[in-house]
Amino acid sequence: MSAPDSSNNDQYMTKMYSQLIDALHTIATPDDVLLQFDGEPDTAMILDAVWLRIRKIMSLNEMGFLLLDDDGLDFNLIYCQPEKAFNHINRISNTAINEGTFAWALNQNRAVVLHGDEAHLSRLFHVVAIRGKVIGMFVATFDFDTDSINETTLGLLSIILLNCANTIEASALNMKVREQNEALETKIEERTRQLAIEKTRAEAASIAKSNFLATMSHEIRTPMNGVLGMAQAMATTELTEEQQLYVNTIIDSGNSLLVVINDILDFSKIEAGKMELENVPFNLNKITTDIVSLFRSKASEKNIQLIYNIEESCPTDLLGDSLRIKQVLQNLISNAIKFTEQGSIKITISGSAVNNNSASLMVRISDTGIGIDSDAQEKLFSDFTQVDSSTTRKFGGTGLGLAICKQLITLMQGEIGVNSLPGQGATFWFTLNLNLNTNIQTTEPHDKPILPNQLTPLTGSILLVEDNLVNQLVAKALLEKFGLIPDIATDGLQAVQKVSTNTYDLILMDCQMPVLDGFEATRQIRKNEIENKKNQHIPIVALTANAHNKDRERCLAVGMDDYLPKPIVKDDLYNLLAQYLKQQTTNKQQIS
Repeated sequence: MSAPDSSNNDQYMTKMYSQLIDALHTIATPDDVLLQFDGEPDTAMILDAVWLRIRKIMSLNEMGFLLLDDDGLDFNLIYCQPEKAFNHINRISNTAINEGTFAWALNQNRAVVLHGDEAHLSRLFHVVAIRGKVIGMFVATFDFDTDSINETTLGLLSIILLNCANTIEASALNMKVREQNEALETKIEERTRQLAIEKTRAEAASIAKSNFLATMSHEIRTPMNGVLGMAQAMATTELTEEQQLYVNTIIDSGNSLLVVINDILDFSKIEAGKMELENVPFNLNKITTDIVSLFRSKASEKNIQLIYNIEESCPTDLLGDSLRIKQVLQNLISNAIKFTEQGSIKITISGSAVNNNSASLMVRISDTGIGIDSDAQEKLFSDFTQVDSSTTRKFGGTGLGLAICKQLITLMQGEIGVNSLPGQGATFWFTLNLNLNTNIQTTEPHDKPILPNQLTPLTGSILLVEDNLVNQLVAKALLEKFGLIPDIATDGLQAVQKVSTNTYDLILMDCQMPVLDGFEATRQIRKNEIENKKNQHIPIVALTANAHNKDRERCLAVGMDDYLPKPIVKDDLYNLLAQYLKQQTTNKQQIS
């Protein structure tokens, strides 16, 4: 066989290239690009576009698309042009399936053309597939000579159907993504709505809890004020040894109940994130001495030695929340006494100045008590936890004390822990980093708290504003022990009226009263002082069963001078009265 003429071959290739370019221009005009849509097309829109493109390259009589169903078992005719040819295309497809032509066409990557005759049109089958995955079959009929269909046209048909498969699959995927996004958005919206509801409920529950605790605090402290106040007043009278024992037992039990009440309130405040720490000057040696003095009698009752030592190198003039530090010390020392039957309790405080502004402290409370095993130590600082149930029965307690100690120390950026072995005692320790108090003021002798055995009669005119009869009797009894005979107002309005007509050196003001509460009464008294241009500022001291810091701040904000929580402690009331009555005496002397 002779070699092909190169010139003829070049002419043939040029002709084929020209046909391809013309065909591409035919199916992809600038204003009508193949299978490009605005928005998300459905399958019918895609096949409409495909039909228009195929007709530009082939004059087909009929066309149909059969798509494979979701389970991959059957082909269903879903699109036909013209629509009236639906049954005809269906018959052609079924016949091809029965003859095996359909299956043969599925395995080809090109068009399969079957010649027609006088009774039948020519038929064309082309698999619609993407990446080897069959998604359907293209079926068409035509009445022109099959020999007139060139390879270029069939190649373009394959390109169009490949684009068709791509677009259908992309549309299906986009539909699934959109459905999933919509489902996800619905879930997110629902979850957001639920979270908003839960947040609202939680906030409402927190408010209700705070209000409940404030109310319970007030309701419990009011009768406790009567119990402890009368017991303290009774303790100053002439009593037999047996009666004195009974009174002291009442006072001790009342104070123990107050510890439980305070623990619950503190725990609630810490849990709600509302515990605020002070940063005020205090002397470490003084608060330690006061606490040891407080517990020395309890230790003596059990024949336990109570020893404390502050190392010489330890800074003692510091800045911090001395009340909370005392609370931690009191709790740890109280526990040590509770769980120690014999031997001693030693408080050791060491520390050093880190620089010119701060100090690092280590406080240890060691006892010779029952000790704690390692398993119990791990949960000892958890909420409402005791070492074991037998301990709870024998020694009592809520299990909140150590949890509060841990939370308080953590709030103060310190650490707390315990070292112990069963039967060998325990050493509780905590660390603190506090600022040094560089502005130390010498305390005058008269500013020192007056001890019970140093009580001297007080003089002055006192107005007691209290609606509760029991609280009136308690306050009146204590004041009379101090040498003071109070005038009494049973509500805030009566107090305002009495102040306008009488002269008082000090007002003891309850906060929650009918008609006019203590806050509004104080506002009116201060307003009248300004309007009447009185030189005298009457000290007003709140006596309230509410024990939160915010209650104290509210009292000061309305114009009160000080705050004394109920139950009233006799010595605290005396010291406060002595301070303000002395100031009033000094002011009167200066004015005169």
